[in-house]
Formats: sequence, C-alpha cells, structure tokens
Amino acid sequence: LVDSGGGSRVAQRYIERPICFEGRKVDCRCLVMMTSASPPGKPTLYMHNRVYFRIAGKPHAAETPIQWTDRESVMTAMYLVRKHDKIETDSTFVLPVDYKTIAKLEKTYSGFNWKQTVLPKIHTMIREIFGAVTSSYPEMAKHKTSRALYGVDVMFEILDDGITVEPKLTEVTFCPSNTPLNDAYERDNELRHNFNRDVFECLFLNKVNEETITRIS
Repeated sequence: LVDSGGGSRVAQRYIERPICFEGRKVDCRCLVMMTSASPPGKPTLYMHNRVYFRIAGKPHAAETPIQWTDRESVMTAMYLVRKHDKIETDSTFVLPVDYKTIAKLEKTYSGFNWKQTVLPKIHTMIREIFGAVTSSYPEMAKHKTSRALYGVDVMFEILDDGITVEPKLTEVTFCPSNTPLNDAYERDNELRHNFNRDVFECLFLNKVNEETITRIS
C-alpha cells in the first residue's frame, strides 16, 4: 500500500493471531494441479504432498504503524531472501524442508496437527475455492484439454480458544515459478529427482504418482 501510489487504500487486519516459526510469521505454498474444470463446480484437482514454507526475516510485531510497514516483519513475498545453509542475519533465512518445519510447528502449537487436522482443512479450502471459480465461469469446462498448475499460499491463525489452528488463504498464483524450491532440491533427494516429473505426468499424461500427489477433488 505504501508503494502503490495515488488514490485511497483500505487495509484490514486479516489474521489476528498468526502461527509463527521461532517468533517469525510463516506461510506455506501448496502446489495444486487442475486437470479438468468439468463439470462446473466440481473440477478435478490434485495437490503435491510436499509443500514449502517461507519465513519472515524479522520477528513478528504489528502494534505500531512503523511495524505495519516493515515488510520483513509482516512478510511480503518480495522480501523473502533465501539462503542455502544457515540464517546469517535477521533479514535472511533458510527455505526450510517442509517436514522439518511441520515437526517444529507441531511441537510449538498443540493444535497444529498437520496430517490429522491442518492438511484436511487446506484440501477443503482448495476444493471450495476452485469449485466456486469454475461455477462462476462455467465456460472453463468447455476446454477439455485445458489444465494448469497453481500455487496456493496459506497462512495459519490460532482461533479464540487458543488451540485450534485454521488455515487462511493469502494468494493463488497461476503457473508459479519453482525457482524458490532450488535450494530445497539440493537438500532433498525426493524433490530433486521426482518433483518436476511427477507434476508433468499428472498434468499432461494423466499419470499420478500416489506416493507424492493426492487427488483432492
């Protein structure tokens, strides 16, 4: 908003109590493959089982206007600087391998149970989003061969009971770059050898590796 220039803008707090990784805001990108938009409202959707997490460069603080505009604290995607080996300063971080990040969050937050509660909620949210879009634009179903990869960005909020964790949609990106995964590739043989192949085969060959990709709709 600060850099957008000209005109009036409205800012609204979206997440009151965000899940944090060692005090810093965190989100995860889910990679979703839509292989059919037919019938409208019920597209065929797959999601890669491996997500990747992004972490803010500074501890989370949002009490003053100055803190609201600190992009490294509030975590804007453009200010997520990735390093291979270690956190070198407050403004750089390692792009964490997902299962290590999940284990850390599960240990920190009693309501963060990835497989039992958080991931099923993410799947439901994605079904609802893409179902609503294909219902609103039924002409998408006419193109039988159309298919696409989407990046679905999710943050997490602790609800009023202080335990329950709810995923919150922040962005959907069409045909996202996998460049941010490069350093994770180097540290994770499964991603390095299988990721691009599995996504391509799911999208274009209707061949699904059920060990790495889950049909969610």
